[in-house]
Amino acid sequence: MQQTMVTFSLHRNGVVLLALGALLLGGLLYLAGCLVGQRHAAAALAAGTPPALPRPGKAAAVKLPAAKAPAVPGVPGVPAAATAAAAAPETFALRAGAFTDEAEAKALAQDLAGRGLQASVVAVPTSGGALLHTVVAGNYASRQAAAAAAAELARRQGLSLTVVARPAR
Repeated sequence: MQQTMVTFSLHRNGVVLLALGALLLGGLLYLAGCLVGQRHAAAALAAGTPPALPRPGKAAAVKLPAAKAPAVPGVPGVPAAATAAAAAPETFALRAGAFTDEAEAKALAQDLAGRGLQASVVAVPTSGGALLHTVVAGNYASRQAAAAAAAELARRQGLSLTVVARPAR
C-alpha cells in the first residue's frame, strides 16, 4: 500500500487575502450591530419606553438656570407658569404608531379614520435631531379611560394601541 502525503502552505498573498477577509467580515458585523441598535432604539421610542441612561464617563449636559417666571397679579409668590400648568390638565391619547416617513404616518391616520377614529399625525423631535411622525387618536381625561378605550379597540378591531400623554400639536 502506497501512502501519499499532502502538505498545505500559504503564500504571502494568501495570508494577506485571509487577513483582509477577516477585517471585512469584522466591519460588516460592526455595521450590522449598529443598524440593529438603531432599530431597537426607534422601537423603544415608539413603544414609549424611557431612553437609556447616559453611560458613565460621558459628559453630562450643563443645566442653565431657568428664567424667572412673572408673578401672577394679586397672588404673591405664585409664578404665572405654575397657574398655567394647573389650568391645563394632562390629557391622554392612543398612539397607533411612530414613523420616520411622514407618508407612512398619514396612511395609518387615514386607515384609522376609515375605522371611525379621529387620528392625527404629530411630529416629535428625537434627541438625534430627526423627526418621528407619531399617529395618535382620541383625547381622554384620564389614563384609565384611555386604557379602557385601547382594550375595547383591541377587542373589536384588533388594533394594538399604546396609552401616551397627548403630545402638543
